[in-house]
Amino acid sequence: MTIYRRNTLLDTVRGAALCGIVFINAAYYSSVKPLGDVAGSVESLFSHAWSIVFGGKFFTLFSFLFGTGLQIFLTRSQQRNERYFLRYMRRASALYVLGALHSLVWPSDIIVGYVTISFLIMWLFLVPLHYLQGVLAALLVASVCAVFLPVGSGILAFLTGIAYKLLPFAAGMYVARINGFEWLAKQISGLAKYQLIAGVSVVFFVMGYGVLVVLGATSARMDAYIRFTGYPMAACYFFILAWVHGNCRFYWLSASLAVLGRMSLTHYLTQDTLGRWLIDTTPLAPLRSYCIPIVALVILGVQLGLGSLWLRYFRAGPFEWLVSRVTYGVVKG
Repeated sequence: MTIYRRNTLLDTVRGAALCGIVFINAAYYSSVKPLGDVAGSVESLFSHAWSIVFGGKFFTLFSFLFGTGLQIFLTRSQQRNERYFLRYMRRASALYVLGALHSLVWPSDIIVGYVTISFLIMWLFLVPLHYLQGVLAALLVASVCAVFLPVGSGILAFLTGIAYKLLPFAAGMYVARINGFEWLAKQISGLAKYQLIAGVSVVFFVMGYGVLVVLGATSARMDAYIRFTGYPMAACYFFILAWVHGNCRFYWLSASLAVLGRMSLTHYLTQDTLGRWLIDTTPLAPLRSYCIPIVALVILGVQLGLGSLWLRYFRAGPFEWLVSRVTYGVVKG
């Protein structure tokens, strides 16, 4: 029997994506005004900072990792001579039910949507690599068009919008297909200049958004800028996280993120309940923008502590265990 080792880089990036999602969702755990509607200089500053730093980037990372996980799952099932599509149907069914139940607590649940998208891109697993590269190129072009198409473009806007949603999932499948994570883990020390470029690029993207704010750009133009820079910034975040993962000076940070990443499903499903309970039982409501980091850090601290304790005795989180039982009948590490 083949034994697969966990890719700790994946866990680190997954944990970071979860952190970003907590910071995004924390703004909506109570009857707080959406970030775009707040008033005052401090509130406005946090609103703009949240938009450019977090808006869409960490959901993009999560989408990318979901596509990666889909490719890895199907590949390993095929290597075990299993009926891999049927096996994935069992896994997807378990995730869909959990997502549907979670949506009763948190209407903005993403799991149901992710499972639905996975059925649209599963066929890419059977596509030869050079054709998959062509599909990615087409999705990339369509995604750029989706950002700049004027309002009211009809069916064209609809189709390019779908391509924009599918791109990170397909990119994740492609990177997993070419063993990109294994290659990156081996080459991380030689990619320092690329991580520096990624860091500088993030600074320039943020500065560009700041220029739009100073010039008083319309909300439509600022939203277009955020969408246009969303995927490039997510890619920059990924390279920065890869550098953190490979740098021994940041082992403590990488290890903490990996704990969150190993139990990402459990943490995602419980963070909203924890956040609402925290706000409802403390004098934080109505939540102001500058309190959001405090709430998010408390949630992450609790999940990190409980997650570290749990993983001392168990190989997987409770919801990961449940999905594994439904999928295989046993727990896979």
